[in-house]
Amino acid sequence: MITVYILIFLLFFLNMYTIYNLNNSKKLVEKIMDEKREEVSELLIKAENLIEELNLTADIILTKLDEKISTYESIISNSSVNTKDIKKEEIREKNTDNLDEKKTNVFRLYKSGYSAEEIARELNIGIGEVQLILNLKNSDQENF
Repeated sequence: MITVYILIFLLFFLNMYTIYNLNNSKKLVEKIMDEKREEVSELLIKAENLIEELNLTADIILTKLDEKISTYESIISNSSVNTKDIKKEEIREKNTDNLDEKKTNVFRLYKSGYSAEEIARELNIGIGEVQLILNLKNSDQENF
């Protein structure tokens, strides 16, 4: 009978020891969880601050871009030069340069003894154009 009491006592003691250890483990887990909650809260606050900073920076950038766009739009609208006129003038200058170069080449080849057909073939232009250039040159010389 004494052995039964000893066994009961040992079981009771073992049970109490287990409960004690479980309580300590529970407290430790709760402490770790509280620490992790605190860390997560701090990280969330930092993330919110970074997002707020990014939003402010984006607003500043957008404001500056809007100012630049307004400035450029104002410059463009106040510009007294019409882009179509500029393009037309560029084409005229290019055509004039090409025409002067073409005339020079026609006259050079003509003075070298080339016929109108040979000049046309050499410069890759029409024979009528070669004849026109030569005739205009001859009529200019007759008028002076």
